[in-house]
Amino acid sequence: MERIQAQNGRFYKTPEDMWVPSVTTILNVYPKGERFFKWLGDSDSKETADAKRDAAGDRGTIVHDSIAALIKGQTVELPEGTDPKCSKLIMGFLNWWHDTNPIVIASEIFLVGDGYAGTCDLLANIGGDNWVIDYKTSAAVYTSHHLQTSAYRRAAERQGVVERIDRRGVLWLKTNTKKGYQLVESDRPAEEDYWAFMACKEIFHRERGYEPVPFKEKEIKTVFSLEEGVV
Repeated sequence: MERIQAQNGRFYKTPEDMWVPSVTTILNVYPKGERFFKWLGDSDSKETADAKRDAAGDRGTIVHDSIAALIKGQTVELPEGTDPKCSKLIMGFLNWWHDTNPIVIASEIFLVGDGYAGTCDLLANIGGDNWVIDYKTSAAVYTSHHLQTSAYRRAAERQGVVERIDRRGVLWLKTNTKKGYQLVESDRPAEEDYWAFMACKEIFHRERGYEPVPFKEKEIKTVFSLEEGVV
């Protein structure tokens, strides 16, 4: 799997040697919604909002990496100084794991769909149903999260990883509840969510193109004269 971070988002190279946008990059065009703007409005400046976003992103990465290691049977030891919230979030996952006893089909699996690609957190059989599950440590579960699972569902079936996906869930890991988790299913049919996802893909291509756009190196001027105009 080859991936790059381009000016217009994250892209993956498919086995057919084509660059396609990631699922999450595509979903960046989906409306953020009321909750996002409330969160933004609660910050006293853009810098504060950016710092909160980056801290949340760091927590999400630590939690995702820890869960992937746990599923592999490894023991996870968080480094000294790690945000204490990470411990609570990982415990939430472990509570869910022991409550549901999932049979893992695939963890952190790279999937290629119809013009998109991405890494699915978990495919598992729970109680006889095949699930696609995405872990979230965000402040809320958003509509775009369900569109994300619909894209993974279609790609997993397309690749033949499983014959069918029966159910889709967002495993919402939290720090403010006793169990530390909530498994949230979409309240819309999978095909309806997938249609919305593909609509986002078309908007993405319309606005940001079909190919990765490389970052341009800024030219730093080093020679000046009074005869030059100011641009």
